[in-house]
Amino acid sequence: GGGRPESSLLVVGPPGSGPPLCWARKADAPADEAVNDLAQWLMKCLAAASAKSEALPVGLIDRCVALMSAGEAVGFALAFGLTPAMLQPHFVLFVGAAGQVRLALFALITDQPRPHAASPSELRLVRLLSEDLNGAAAGAGALTGVWMDFRVGRCDDETDMAQIIARSTGAFQRAADECIWDLVLDAG
Repeated sequence: GGGRPESSLLVVGPPGSGPPLCWARKADAPADEAVNDLAQWLMKCLAAASAKSEALPVGLIDRCVALMSAGEAVGFALAFGLTPAMLQPHFVLFVGAAGQVRLALFALITDQPRPHAASPSELRLVRLLSEDLNGAAAGAGALTGVWMDFRVGRCDDETDMAQIIARSTGAFQRAADECIWDLVLDAG
């Protein structure tokens, strides 16, 4: 549960998999080890969701890791004519009760030429949520990209993304438990 996330990745599993937790890569661990650790977490959560698979579906971990890069955020900003800078990006990886795997990106954006100098009233909270990365459409779409839904809103009351994520963990857990993904898009 509670507490302020110390990393920029929060993982939320299905019922029975434990509370949401901040994912932190060991400082001296190679990237491959971090990916393997994340794959183990995904396998545990998919087993808890009764997804009937002994191994991760081909390409699932690669899709998850690829979406945790700057590419989706920069593409979103450029598509809407914004400065391609996402401030305080945080990711939330979900495994839903029915075995869905989704990745959300939360970041602050602005249309100001110097994003880090933007005032709170000039910032907007963007929330991007992927389609089910464990579904047939995502696997087939490996060459064409992943569909992302989004919402953008004001963030007048809070501009610390770690606090926004921390206060949303209850909504995140409910989204994973009940597969109500609009709760993720409305969080913040």
